[in-house]
Amino acid sequence: AFPFSACDKSGSGGKEETAKPSYVQFESFDDYDTVNRIWFANSLADASISKEETRVSEGDGSLKVEVSDPARYKDVLHSTYFLIPTVSQNADFRDFSMTDEIMFDVYGESGENLTATVSLVQRSKSSISSPSKTFEIKSGEWNKIVFPINRTVVDACIDIKSVTHVRLELAGINAVVYVDNMRFHNAVKSFVAAEITLDENEI
Repeated sequence: AFPFSACDKSGSGGKEETAKPSYVQFESFDDYDTVNRIWFANSLADASISKEETRVSEGDGSLKVEVSDPARYKDVLHSTYFLIPTVSQNADFRDFSMTDEIMFDVYGESGENLTATVSLVQRSKSSISSPSKTFEIKSGEWNKIVFPINRTVVDACIDIKSVTHVRLELAGINAVVYVDNMRFHNAVKSFVAAEITLDENEI
């Protein structure tokens, strides 16, 4: 297992620019190759590509995620999370210095509303994550998830140019969702961290 630690770096700097509407599709979840690239926190969740028209918000497919046997794991499983890699066969999006927002669609099919938490991850021998944001997933409808990225804060936590995954956590053992149409919003200018200067007495 790869342990996660929350942001614990101190000090931050830099400036962010006003963004213009400019979205780049990162993942459409149209083929099974997507499933092979995703890393799950446990083996209790099943993932597949759904072609059901009412469960696809864009393109030909969506990612269906569900707990394989919720009754069996009700005493030990309180949430499931998975990591969607920022590198695919056709694109490399690890550098988030030009990204200030992630948007994607989630359809809830659990019979009750769920809680979803989104964050960015830098994973190597261990994993560290950026500050997260929590969303309500309403059952029986498509939910548009908009995850704003404060690049100053993210860069204080992880290397903003080496983001390896987008982390999505679903609370509840009966979580059944369809994820589709993940896209990134490009900022006008790349984030540049502020230079750190030391007083001669601090050297």
